[in-house]
Amino acid sequence: MNAIEEIINVNDILKAFNVVVRSNLLQSVMDEIINQSKVEFNYDEDD
Repeated sequence: MNAIEEIINVNDILKAFNVVVRSNLLQSVMDEIINQSKVEFNYDEDD
């Protein structure tokens, strides 16, 4: 997944979200958000 490198507005987020949903990639995106959050907050406990 590419990093977000620019300021985006709500309409841009909704468009991107709709593309993800239509592509059946929502679970993959959510998994990546969780992984990145664990790295950012130095969370290392296993599920």
